[in-house]
Parts: sequence; structure tokens; C-alpha cells
Amino acid sequence: DSSTYEVELPEELRKRGIHPKFHASLLRPCVGNDEELFPHREPWMFYDFRMPDDREWLVDSIIGHQWNGNKILFHVQWNLGDTTWELLEHCNELKALDDYLDLQGISPWKQLPRRK
Repeated sequence: DSSTYEVELPEELRKRGIHPKFHASLLRPCVGNDEELFPHREPWMFYDFRMPDDREWLVDSIIGHQWNGNKILFHVQWNLGDTTWELLEHCNELKALDDYLDLQGISPWKQLPRRK
């Protein structure tokens, strides 16, 4: 019997240097979302833009976009209040992008208007 356990981590966490071994006192059972109490609640998606690891930033929403030639940038609102312009490849997997496209009534992103 051991007090240390090794867990399978997603590739994204392994790339970020998260170690797969944990002391038993740090582990908790996974309790899924209760769809009746909290319907359609998605966990926040953590995203790593290579910021320092002293605090974790979450994407609140995408509040705008702009084209730069053939590249598109998205105006990202962060949970700590800051906003930044991010390339598509940094936002492609975010639920916030899906929500932004829904608000624009557009799918796929290539149909977003080019403002002059």
C-alpha cells in the first residue's frame, strides 16, 4: 500500500510540466456536474499563452476581432480584467470563440466581416 499515486495526465498538462505523481492527501474523487441543478455548465478552459506560472488566467470571452491581411486576431477578455489580441491558433479550441461566432451569427470564423 502506497501513499503516492501516478495518474494519467492529458498531453496538454504533461507539456506544461505537471508531474503525474501525487500524494494521496492531494487527491479527491471526481464529481461530475449535476445537469439538473446546473444545466449546460462547462468547466472553464485553462489556456497557456506562456505566461508566468504564478497565476492562472482564464478566458472570460472574446469581445472583438480584426483582420490583419489574411490573418485574424481576436480581442480576448481575461478573468483578471485585462484584454489582449490573440492569433486564431491561440483561440481555436476555446469555447469563448464558439460563443463569439454564435453571437455574430457566423460559422465558420472565415465568414467574420473585414472592417476597414
